[in-house]
Amino acid sequence: MNWDPDSCSYGHKRPFDDAQPPNIPEEFRKFVQDAIQVSHEFLEQSMGVANAVEKLPSMSPDICLVNFYGTSGKLGLHQDKDETKASLDKGLPVVSFSIGETAEFLYGDVRDVDKASKIDLESGDNHTVSAKMKALSMPGLILAVYVYLPSNAPPTVF
Repeated sequence: MNWDPDSCSYGHKRPFDDAQPPNIPEEFRKFVQDAIQVSHEFLEQSMGVANAVEKLPSMSPDICLVNFYGTSGKLGLHQDKDETKASLDKGLPVVSFSIGETAEFLYGDVRDVDKASKIDLESGDNHTVSAKMKALSMPGLILAVYVYLPSNAPPTVF
């Protein structure tokens, strides 16, 4: 699938060249599966969740969005509302890998940067959220990414 930012929708072809998007590389699928496994272990061992797989289902990714943030990039406060009902019903996770500059990831339930919770995501960090957990714990989840520590990305990234 391809995300078209102009129409704010997914499609089977890229609008700029009418080509199918490439398949997700097998290495990336393995990264996602490893991230979910680590999340299961964390939920069970550190959070006392009895059956983490029910809260965060295992899956093999079929969509991959790449957001690259350089020294001046950011993604303002927004809500991800484009998941299908079938995807939300399955509780399929959103698995994010940070590459590039360290970014401040904001999340909360109101559109107010000052009231948002914040975590730093460094190049190589993983952030995993189940759609089911997102819907149950914070149905109005609002997200943002702000780059704030320029020039700290690994030199091979740029």
